[in-house]
Amino acid sequence: MSEEPKKKKYWVSTFYWMKPPPGPSPLLKGFANKQQKAFYVTMTALRIAKFLAIVMVALFLIGRI
Repeated sequence: MSEEPKKKKYWVSTFYWMKPPPGPSPLLKGFANKQQKAFYVTMTALRIAKFLAIVMVALFLIGRI
């Protein structure tokens, strides 16, 4: 009776690309300091600008503008 060598299992989730759920919104729990608030506002502005740029490019390619 020969025993098979144990295979080393690497823990990799099948959904490894998924991020854990975000915590509560900073708007609900408040900001720790002014720098954190400025960063949050800046990141929100950049997300909106990115969305608007994508919409503008899409409309330009369609030929509506």
